[in-house]
Amino acid sequence: MAIRDVEKAIREVRQTIRSYWYPHNHEASTRYALIDPIIRALGWETHDIKQCEVEYPIGDGKVDYALFDQEKYVEYEEDDEYEYDDDDYEDDEDYDDEDDDYEDDEDYDDEEAPEFAGPVILIEAKSLGADLTDPKYIRQLARYCREIGYGIGVLTDGQHWRLYDLESDKRPFPRKLFKIVDVNKGSIRQAARELHKELNKRRWW
Repeated sequence: MAIRDVEKAIREVRQTIRSYWYPHNHEASTRYALIDPIIRALGWETHDIKQCEVEYPIGDGKVDYALFDQEKYVEYEEDDEYEYDDDDYEDDEDYDDEDDDYEDDEDYDDEEAPEFAGPVILIEAKSLGADLTDPKYIRQLARYCREIGYGIGVLTDGQHWRLYDLESDKRPFPRKLFKIVDVNKGSIRQAARELHKELNKRRWW
């Protein structure tokens, strides 16, 4: 998605906040009305579980959004170069169909399990106006992010987006904060550029 799509989403989010937000101020409505539109404008399809899962189990809890690197599951491609049949073993003295290594192996599955790609962005949402500097919120996100060790962690109330670099050095998690974007203040274009630069899907796909 282009930056103009993010600008449009931010413009709509501003209107939502200013027009009628505060009587509906709780986390579920924050996610639906303020956070989801921006995530979708950044190119992530929130209804496609290959790209995005909500309430994603990780560590000892569930993060609100997990965004995945390319396909969530990388399918194995079948080798079409050669097709085997029973005649291939007809003259093979080393092959014994009564002594198959896999015959009694309960752990063997002739269908390979798909490889799990894992999330690259974790987003923890709070209701609009929540104090995102509250240590308990930061510790909560830190616990989730510890499970992946790379990518970006995000703490947001729909207006403020606090981004943490999970690939930085061994500094304490609060010091991994590298960007704060307020979508309800200042230039819409600048806010859109900042979010697009770090969180747009094409960066990770």
